[in-house]
Amino acid sequence: AVGNGVTDDPLPVQAAIDAVGWGGGGTVLYPGGNYLLNTPQDSDGSNHHVLFIGWDNMTLRGQSGAVLTSTANLAGGQTLSVGGMVKSTSPATRPTSFFTQKWYVFPTAAQFYSLSGTSTRGTTTLTLVTASDANHFAAGDYILVRTGNCTGGTSTTEPDSEIQIVSAVDAGLGTLTLQRPLIKTYVQEYFISGTGGKTSASVTANPAIYGVANVTDRTIENFTIRDLEIHGSTTDGFLLNHQIFGMLVENVIFTGRNFTSENNVRQLICRNSYETHTQPTVDTSFLCEGATGVSDVLVDGNTFSGPGFVHIHEGVANYRLSNNIIDITSQTNSFGDLSIHARGYNIQVRGNYINSP
Repeated sequence: AVGNGVTDDPLPVQAAIDAVGWGGGGTVLYPGGNYLLNTPQDSDGSNHHVLFIGWDNMTLRGQSGAVLTSTANLAGGQTLSVGGMVKSTSPATRPTSFFTQKWYVFPTAAQFYSLSGTSTRGTTTLTLVTASDANHFAAGDYILVRTGNCTGGTSTTEPDSEIQIVSAVDAGLGTLTLQRPLIKTYVQEYFISGTGGKTSASVTANPAIYGVANVTDRTIENFTIRDLEIHGSTTDGFLLNHQIFGMLVENVIFTGRNFTSENNVRQLICRNSYETHTQPTVDTSFLCEGATGVSDVLVDGNTFSGPGFVHIHEGVANYRLSNNIIDITSQTNSFGDLSIHARGYNIQVRGNYINSP
């Protein structure tokens, strides 16, 4: 990569990411310089992306004041997309089409196997309706547990869900033992007429998915971005994260429309970072929890400033917002300074300074 702020560098930067990832993971180090990342690599007609990470154990780290810059209009996409793809065996087989890549709408979508009874918060056992379905799982597999949808309107793809890891399988009993207790209670839910996708436990003629899927092939383990200054565009967000178990954002200085959105991420830590929004006519969220299935989150010791608000999405669980400075300069939405939506579980807000007009 040239790193002079003028030459567009996505191809050499992507080559470095793929080389490290293919080798089993490690650190992509950005020496001092300004790396321009503008030209999309994807094949989508809209929602373009410039860089992709589909590898485990990846760290992006700057040194000597390294800067990543994106000024392109990506038509609703993001500069860097992490996850949201079946992990490939080589850079040559890595897909480059990532529109709406979530587990539950992924082409080809993960197979969900129906669960029986009530899966109670705190339990470490899931029971399948068909015992032999347990043969689709093994110890160490990543799974997604889900029921229903958290939102209405036009949404049919926002399930109440969480990422788990299997520790044992009993195909005779049809049970999966989990490494960790369930964060939430899951039961069979049903679509509510006239809501465009919202569900509840009240029985109707249209049951929603209540089950578990093996998502080992599309779960990114351990992604870190740290010690970087990032200049994002005024039209699109910079970082989009899908299906990650273990993510760290540390010592990042961001300016632009908004920094990041998470979908199905577990064990997310964001600390000692700065996010400044620079688009005065767009009211976007700080460190947006962009979809359900986000859990075990610590947002601590950061500074957020500019037009915006803090958004904790439907179905987010075990989320702690603490010791942050949140300096809101303007706001046009109806959510207020802090938006905590339906089906939130164990949300803690402590010791923050919030200033708003």
